[in-house]
Amino acid sequence: MIWFVLSYLLVGSLIIYTLLFGQSNFHRNGLIGLFHRLLTLTIPMYISKLVGNLCPSFVLRFGGYCKTCCCDKRNPFLMIVYLMLVLGGYFIGCIYTLPDVPGPYISKYHLHFFHLYVWLTVVWFISLTRSNPGVITKENVKVYSKHYAFDNQIYFPKYCTTCKIDRPARSKHCNVCGKCVARFDHHCAWVNTDIGRNNLWKFLVFLWNTGFVCGYCGWICYQVLWGFLHSRGLEDFIYEDNYGVSHQLSFSVIMPFVIYHRGPTAALCMFTSIMSFVLYIFLLYHLYLIKNNTTTQETFRWGDLTHNIKKRDYLKKRNRSRNNSKYPKPISKSQRKKENEMMESLRHLPKLEDLDNIYNNGFISNLKEVFSVAME
Repeated sequence: MIWFVLSYLLVGSLIIYTLLFGQSNFHRNGLIGLFHRLLTLTIPMYISKLVGNLCPSFVLRFGGYCKTCCCDKRNPFLMIVYLMLVLGGYFIGCIYTLPDVPGPYISKYHLHFFHLYVWLTVVWFISLTRSNPGVITKENVKVYSKHYAFDNQIYFPKYCTTCKIDRPARSKHCNVCGKCVARFDHHCAWVNTDIGRNNLWKFLVFLWNTGFVCGYCGWICYQVLWGFLHSRGLEDFIYEDNYGVSHQLSFSVIMPFVIYHRGPTAALCMFTSIMSFVLYIFLLYHLYLIKNNTTTQETFRWGDLTHNIKKRDYLKKRNRSRNNSKYPKPISKSQRKKENEMMESLRHLPKLEDLDNIYNNGFISNLKEVFSVAME
């Protein structure tokens, strides 16, 4: 059982890491980048083909409609799922776990603190869903335009034809919400809103709260389960085998016994511990972005820009080598034309060593920039 849990955590961590960092410059051309393309492009493509061949047309139309409603439009589906998970776990804990608090390894004070923190987390979640991410309108566009300058690397002056405004630097038009958002990070379906300049700090606190309440719930469940073993005398139970050798009960023997007698508490302990681990990985990822003063969507832009510069330099180097060679490798006219057109389209890009994130002022200053919005 322990190997199953460890394997589950390892595979889950690998998938999460791949989805977060698979498109980064460091991993794009390596195994992680290959795995990322497999998860996000290859597997979905084959599943789409399989479903298209097996399902009748009306099922495909209904599936397309559901995809449009769930993925391309604002909807409260994942908000409801979040509340069901948090409150469902809370009520399971109230019914099966908290009656054993206080216990041999846990005091009664945790009972009151757990109730308080769960409901504070729910209230903060609702507050985040109703927050303004920094929606840019004709009335406030001049204010947001003063916050950041164009770096002429990934941001250039651009007019939004939908919102009818000159889009400020670091802003983006969200196709799901249909609005331009200042310092756009990403659209979060879990809270059914964008994460931008005005509510990024709330989103970070939300990740901390949810991760903490999950980890705290897992810890309470663990202490209750350990107290259960203590009450049965199994905590330090020693037995002798047929050869007279003394042994302590192994985890593989204790775990099925615990699951049989305290199944809901054991399941809640495992689920909340894993979710806490996942949420804190995501929180650390966002702190890493703050350290560099970049956003989620800017990470993709920097990655694409770096990739295109390297592609241009590679084509230049190959052409130079081909021209200087006595016996150049033959190349078709169409291929040469394609390469020349690609080089021409990438000619305006800066040198790789000249790239500079003008928004990065150091971790402390970047952190102040994010949380100072709370004081406005």
